[in-house]
Amino acid sequence: MWLGHRLLADTDLVTSTLAMAVLVVVPLGLSLIQLNARQAKIFGWLSLLQPFAAFGALLALTLEPRGPTGLFAMPWCVLTLGAGAAGVFGLTAREPGQPLAQSLALLLLPAGGGWLLISRAGYDPLQSGVLIVLMTAMHFHFAAFGSLVVMGCNSDRLGGLVRQGAASARLQRFGSYAAVTLVVGYFLVAVGIASVPFAGVVGAVLLSLALFLHALLHLLVVLRHQRGGLVKLLLCISSASVLMSMPLACAWALGQWLGVSYVDFSSMLRIHGMANAHGFVLAGLVGFWLDAKNREAERAPQATSEVTSSRDLVGSESP
Repeated sequence: MWLGHRLLADTDLVTSTLAMAVLVVVPLGLSLIQLNARQAKIFGWLSLLQPFAAFGALLALTLEPRGPTGLFAMPWCVLTLGAGAAGVFGLTAREPGQPLAQSLALLLLPAGGGWLLISRAGYDPLQSGVLIVLMTAMHFHFAAFGSLVVMGCNSDRLGGLVRQGAASARLQRFGSYAAVTLVVGYFLVAVGIASVPFAGVVGAVLLSLALFLHALLHLLVVLRHQRGGLVKLLLCISSASVLMSMPLACAWALGQWLGVSYVDFSSMLRIHGMANAHGFVLAGLVGFWLDAKNREAERAPQATSEVTSSRDLVGSESP
């Protein structure tokens, strides 16, 4: 559906990438999040709303941005607000082993829905240009929500290795530190774009450190214990993408602060933006989704075997 929209609607790179977030990244990300009981109830309602919200957002991205167009993005904004509420319940009643990064991802998704609504309604509240408003919506869907879901999945796999005694518990704590650092860095980057360029430099450095730490934890610890050639390939692409793209973000932020053009805007968009969106986030989400399916397939025969054994035991004890 996303490819069809890309070809038929003839949208620009940013708009088509945001459409990919609506149709692919957010549904994949939501399916990978571990839920407690209260979150599961909210997700039950969100699953009913999601197809209609996605269709409305896709239509809004196809039409010219103006007041009435924003109405089509309203259901998506409501869906992201529901996800944010689930994130609050995830933080306040976080169960042991539930990754912190995933609750933070849900908390930040409403900002993406809000900026998408603002963009399609044709507003420019910061007087920074229509493209920047659209890119802000894209950033909250990818750099905030998508990145944190990928980091949360990696933290979950790392937690499994800790429980098996194959990794140190200290490493899992580093995963949580990276998630918090990413959120702080992300908001500092936003402040830098809005008014204080030096805050953007600090934020870009923090973002880079958080993503580098994630990549190292994955490549050096988690990857060795993952099964499946395609899964390993996708997750290697994901981790390697940030090692390439994030130095560009630091160079861009430093140039904005010093008034020097180290990297031009189009290069940032094509290399940094697309490497993070398609490489880090999309490849990471697909990789962890396939990994989850593989694990489910491995557990199914084991569960069937346990049920059969228990029935045999009951049968042998019957008179």
